[in-house]
Amino acid sequence: RMTYFVFTGGLSSILDNAPTYMTFFEMAKASGGEGTLIAGVPEYYLIPISLGAVFCGAITYIGNGPNFMVKSVAESDGVPMPSFGRYIGYAFTLLVPVLAAMAMIFVGESWLVRGLGIALAAGLVFLSLVRIRRAGLDEAVADFSGNE
Repeated sequence: RMTYFVFTGGLSSILDNAPTYMTFFEMAKASGGEGTLIAGVPEYYLIPISLGAVFCGAITYIGNGPNFMVKSVAESDGVPMPSFGRYIGYAFTLLVPVLAAMAMIFVGESWLVRGLGIALAAGLVFLSLVRIRRAGLDEAVADFSGNE
C-alpha cells in the first residue's frame, strides 16, 4: 500500500493527476485482492492511490496547475517567488513531512506505524507553533482567531 502512495505521489508531482491516477488504478485492478471492491479495485489500494494523486501534486510547480498559475500571477504583481528548485526545497522541508505523517496515519498497515504518524503530526504542529511564536506572530494568530 505504501508503495502505491509513494509512486503515485512521485509521478503526480511532475505529471497531471488524472492519467497518473488511472495508471495506478489499472495496476491495482490487475493486482487483484480481497476485501471491499470499488470498480473492481480493492479499497485498500484506492486509498493510497487517491491520497498520492491528490496531495503530492503540490510538491512542484508543475504537479498541480494552480501552483504554476499562482506563481505567475504573484510574479506579475511583483511578489518575489522561489525558483523551481527552491520551491521543491521548501516542499521537501515543509510539505513532505506532513505528507509522510498523513501516509503513515491513513496508509500505514500496523497500529505502530499509525501511532508514529500521529506522533509525527503532533510534533509538526508543535514545531509550527514554535516557529509562529519565534516570528512574533502570536498576536496575529490571536487576532485571527478572535481572541483578545
